Amino acid sequence: FIRAIDAKTDNDVWRNDEAGRIYMPQPHGGAMANSGVSAQGYLVATENQLLVPTGRAVPASFARGDGKFLYYHLQANGHTGGTQTIVSGTSFYNGGVAFNLATGALESKLGSGMVAATPDGIVYGGKKDVRVLKLVEKTAPDRKGVPAKSLEHQVVWSLAGVDGSAAVIVAGDSIIAGGGTTVTVID
Repeated sequence: FIRAIDAKTDNDVWRNDEAGRIYMPQPHGGAMANSGVSAQGYLVATENQLLVPTGRAVPASFARGDGKFLYYHLQANGHTGGTQTIVSGTSFYNGGVAFNLATGALESKLGSGMVAATPDGIVYGGKKDVRVLKLVEKTAPDRKGVPAKSLEHQVVWSLAGVDGSAAVIVAGDSIIAGGGTTVTVID
C-alpha cells in the first residue's frame, strides 16, 4: 500500500491499498498477470501528483490529494526505467527518457546519464560532458511525408571535459557534477 499521513497528528490523509495488485499487461508483449506498483526509489511529489519509481520499470503516478491511482505504463515502456526520477516542467525523467507528467506517455529519449532539474530544463551529465537541455517541439515529415510533431532535446549549452556520470546537482546558480574521481562546480 501507499499512504499519506498528517505529520502533526499521524492520522491517515489517504491510503491506496489496491495499486499493489492490479491485473495488467506485463513487459513481455501480450502477457497479462497480477502485478502492480512496487516502490523502488525516492518518491517525487509535484503540486498534484506523486510519482513512485519502480526500479527497472517506469514510475507509477497517484493523485497527491487523495491517492487515486492515475497510471503505470509497464508494458508500453518495456524494460525502460530506473530508481532516479526528476520532474522538470510538464515532463518527468526516468531511465534516460522524458515522459509526459499528466499522461505518462513517452515524449523523448535522452540516453543513459545523470539528470537534474533546472527552472527552464534539465542538466544532463555524462562521462565526457555536462549539458543543459530543454525540450522543444519540432515538426518534420514522417516516413510517409506527412508533417508530424515531436519533442526533442535542444542543447542550451554544454561543457566538454567534465565528468558528470555519477551525479549532477543543481543548487542555486551552481551545477555540481561528479564522476570518476572528480567533482566540478559550474556557474
